[in-house]
Amino acid sequence: MTSQDIRSTEEIDLILGQVPDLPTSNLVKDLASGEYKNVLTSPQAQALFGTPETIAEEDQISDPKDLPKYIETRVQNYLTQNDTGKFDILIIGIACLQSFVQTNWTGPVLDFEPAFMLPHKIWHTRPSPTSQTTQYSSGTSSNTTKATTPSTVKSLDPESLKLHKLLLTKLSIDGEEVYRLTPRLLYLYLARKLLVDLNSFIVEIISKDEDEKSEKPIPFNQSDSALWWAIRCIRIQQEIQENPTSTALDQIMRLFGYLEKIDFNNCLSTQNADSSDTKYLKKVRQLMARFYLEKGMIYHTYGMNRDGHDLFKKAQEISGLKWRLTGAKGRRTRFQTFDITQLVLVAENEDDQDDEDKTNSKANNNDMEVDNSENPNNDSAAGSPSTENGPGASSDGPKTERIKIKGRPDTLLLNDDTLLENIKFTDPTNASEVDPTKQKSLNVFDQSLLLAFCLHVKNENPLHGLTSEEMMPYVTRVLANPNNWMVHTMALLLRSRLESNKSRTVERSTLQMQTLVDQAMQSQKDDANIVERMAFFYGLRIPSLWEMERELAERFMGLGILRSALDIYERLEMWDETVTCYQLLEQRDVAKQLVEKQLEIDGNDGLGAPKLWSLLGDITGNPDLWQKAWDVSGGRYSRAMRSLGSYQFKHQEYAKAVESLQKALTLNTLFDNAWYMLGCAAMQIEDWETATSAFQRTVQLDYENGEAWNNMASIYMRMENKKNEAWYALREALKSKPDDWRIWSNYLINSMALGKFSTAIYAMTRIIELRADKDGAKCVDVEVLRIIVNAIIRGQVDSLVEPSRMQTQDDKAAFKRKKEKLVEALEVLLTQTIGERITAAPEIWRLTADYWFWKGDFRKCLECYNKSYRYISAMPQVAYEPKVFEDAVNAVLELVDMYENLGPKSQSPENGDGEPELVCKGWERQAKMALRGLIGKTKASFEGTADHKRLQTALDQLSSN
Repeated sequence: MTSQDIRSTEEIDLILGQVPDLPTSNLVKDLASGEYKNVLTSPQAQALFGTPETIAEEDQISDPKDLPKYIETRVQNYLTQNDTGKFDILIIGIACLQSFVQTNWTGPVLDFEPAFMLPHKIWHTRPSPTSQTTQYSSGTSSNTTKATTPSTVKSLDPESLKLHKLLLTKLSIDGEEVYRLTPRLLYLYLARKLLVDLNSFIVEIISKDEDEKSEKPIPFNQSDSALWWAIRCIRIQQEIQENPTSTALDQIMRLFGYLEKIDFNNCLSTQNADSSDTKYLKKVRQLMARFYLEKGMIYHTYGMNRDGHDLFKKAQEISGLKWRLTGAKGRRTRFQTFDITQLVLVAENEDDQDDEDKTNSKANNNDMEVDNSENPNNDSAAGSPSTENGPGASSDGPKTERIKIKGRPDTLLLNDDTLLENIKFTDPTNASEVDPTKQKSLNVFDQSLLLAFCLHVKNENPLHGLTSEEMMPYVTRVLANPNNWMVHTMALLLRSRLESNKSRTVERSTLQMQTLVDQAMQSQKDDANIVERMAFFYGLRIPSLWEMERELAERFMGLGILRSALDIYERLEMWDETVTCYQLLEQRDVAKQLVEKQLEIDGNDGLGAPKLWSLLGDITGNPDLWQKAWDVSGGRYSRAMRSLGSYQFKHQEYAKAVESLQKALTLNTLFDNAWYMLGCAAMQIEDWETATSAFQRTVQLDYENGEAWNNMASIYMRMENKKNEAWYALREALKSKPDDWRIWSNYLINSMALGKFSTAIYAMTRIIELRADKDGAKCVDVEVLRIIVNAIIRGQVDSLVEPSRMQTQDDKAAFKRKKEKLVEALEVLLTQTIGERITAAPEIWRLTADYWFWKGDFRKCLECYNKSYRYISAMPQVAYEPKVFEDAVNAVLELVDMYENLGPKSQSPENGDGEPELVCKGWERQAKMALRGLIGKTKASFEGTADHKRLQTALDQLSSN
């Protein structure tokens, strides 16, 4: 095996979070072992960044704004002076990224400040690294280590604060604000420079691809590793932005485009052709599965849930995981006396655990020490874990019992007097039934994959009442086997979210969230090491530490503990949420004063000023303040224009709203609501091109936005030669809004314009089903129904078929079958959909009569004319309203005419048995009764009028026959 082969294998191990099996350099060994400080203080890092001893004082960084140029120069120099320069820079960049993640996501505490890597003239005036760390929580013990937190940023010296503000600007994407108290931003900035902006591997890939335009798969190599870490770096940069950004998404998708050309199946076989060790094949499979999982998680981050789910399925196929949701008999409460079916997830891997997972599990099991203290809840967990008081509990307050396992986050017990800790399943009575309590432990990757599928359930059904019930089995299956710190943390976090809306579990939900926050920021001597925490981090959706605290505060708000929530928000300087809290406390003036005070601190044109001015606009509703926020940001703070555009739209200033929203969306295009509002505003000023483009972007971001599809169709219907596009847009709208009768009405009109009678009939059916109970006959568009009936009974459907499509007997047979189905659909519409719901509609009865006449069923035809007349003659107005009387005269004369023409005809009985019979026996008598009844009812008001004489003339003619 060549040194190049070894290096590629090392990089695969680094991606998978494994320690390389083969001999390797100290730099790679330290990185794989989580010793990031050793990497960043290594001779290679010192040669890259420089030291006060090697850099002349005049060349050192004299001002933070010199940092970008300095880093670029140092990288170029290092590449020209070292044969392994590209690889060394890659490893150092990865260490910077992992250090940032360790500081802000995973823990444990990293006792090294990134600024000390760089030579700086005034670094000696800074406090020591240990003085810049603060205690994160009050509930600490003697075994905890202090951590760098958002509060640390507040205590920075002026020079470091100046650098911090510069980095906030440099790391911002598309005008979105970076969380202002993010600790150690320099780590991420250096990672971004080394892994993305100045990455020589990526530059070579792009230039080579543009030259060759090759679609041929390539084996895995260092360049692919660089791409992978660049994607991870951009993802982490996105995580600290206030909102998702289109630029980051474009960059990630472009890098994925290059990375997807890897021929995974040959990535190791070409390098290790002489080796038959199956370990390499397993690493290939792990690499493939990890690729699809991480890409799927990024898709979910940007709301592309369907694409993400498809990638999760690919990862599942590669990993060998088999799972299904099923039912099993069990009980949820202590006092339940009968078993009911419970939703449970059954999962297993058809293959043995991969080496990676065996190694992790083995290491964890060796470190696991279970305290066998008395546990009153024996039904709560496997084994005999210890129980201790919850965080911050005192002898005077409530106590929360918990499961403590060495090297794992604490799992709080429910301790409810009614609900069991876990569902108590009944032992299966036969071999075909599932026993949820006897499932094998899953490997860590499969657990990560189950959590990914769990998140997909939430993203696809965010408002569905059964969503939490469907998600819980995924979480329960993962929590059953605590194999990895971060995966177990993610499962506990998901359980906490699912339990937050239930009265019996909300307390455990809140305390569990508090425990997760505390443990992430406190380094206990028995906690999991950084290697385990990092191994599967990029395959999870773990929130940052400040986001977890934000979530904890939201939990407090849900419980009505607004003061505790407010304390968290103010400490973390989350001003949006702080303002919301004060508004809920009905202290709007206090919220305004708080923002104004912060503006004084930051300066009216300071780094955080755009957001504060925008917040002040939200509080006061003054549009000038949003404009001020936009001006202060130099036209880069898109939120200000979104807020201003929304205000202008609500106040019907549509032209101004279009202008404001376009400015905002030029910066960041990932706001579907803003695109939708832009489209609606453009429609109001009849800017059809802008409106169409806006709605197209809306459905690209949210494919299930039925209103956007409907509005797009409305625009297409106004244009020439766009009827087909309108029809397809309406069809998509109905997929997400199947109960919106307005969209069905547009679909009906458009289908008629295109001669699509079958879809028109279905559209009318849905409209009637949705509106008949409330609106009665008004829900039927009689003119459209008349067109459909006439088109069928008069052969107009035949004329819509092009002669070129009716050349063969098969074509004619197919058209005949299609027409028969159309006739059948019309009959169901008239007799069932309408006939069973609507009776007060004489025009519809006459159209139904026309249909039965065409079908040759004269009895039903005559019956429909009778119903039409009876409805009109039963109206009280017929005796005194001339118009109603005229309608009744026309209806009865039409009925008499049908009696004369159809009554004497012979027709087979309806059941088809027996000899033909008269359509209407005694039709003369019935016709005379109808005439005499109307004459008598209207004689007092209309005797002597022309219409009344018509009735008498018709009666005389019948009597004389």
